[in-house]
Amino acid sequence: MAMPDILIDSIALFFAGLFALAAYHKFRSPGHFSSIMGQSLYGIPRRMPISDHAAVYLLALIETVVAIAMLLPASRTLAMAAVIILLLIYALFIGLQVRQGKQALDCGCAGPSSGILMSTHLVWRNLICAGLAGLALLPTQAVESTPAAVAAAVCMAAFLVATYHCSNQLIANAQKISTQRLAAARP
Repeated sequence: MAMPDILIDSIALFFAGLFALAAYHKFRSPGHFSSIMGQSLYGIPRRMPISDHAAVYLLALIETVVAIAMLLPASRTLAMAAVIILLLIYALFIGLQVRQGKQALDCGCAGPSSGILMSTHLVWRNLICAGLAGLALLPTQAVESTPAAVAAAVCMAAFLVATYHCSNQLIANAQKISTQRLAAARP
C-alpha cells in the first residue's frame, strides 16, 4: 500500500508543530516540567547522573531536533521513527504513573497550564499518534507538487492539529467532570 506523499507531508507538518510546541513549553517553563519529573520519579532508583532540570532541557532539545528534522525530506524517515519512539516512551511513562496511582499528577502534555492529569486516555492518545506516525513510514506515491497540493497538505495538517487539541480538551473536560461528580457525591 502506497501513501500519497501529500499525506506524509501533512503528518510530518503536524508532528513538527506538535514537537516544536512541546519543546517550547519545556524551554519556557523548565521548573514546571522538572517538578513533574521529580514527582513522577519519586521513589524510583535513578541510574542517570543528571538533574530533573537538565533532563527537561535535554528532552526539549531532542524534541526541537526532531521537529526540525521532520521538515527536511532527507531526515524525515529517521525523525518519524524518533517520533514513534518518543510517543511510545511517553505512553509507557504515563501508563506507569497511572498504574502506580499517580493520576493526580499534571502530565504537562499541553503546556504548564493545561490542567490535564495522567490518565489512560493520554496513553491511548499517544498510541494513536504513534500509529499515525507509523503510517508516514509506509512507501509513498508521488503526487505532483502544485500550489493546490501544498495547500491541501497544510489544511490536512491543520485538521490534525485541531483534532489533537480537541482530544486534549475532551480529556481535560472529562477529568473536570469526574472530579466535580466525586466532590458532589461526598457528604
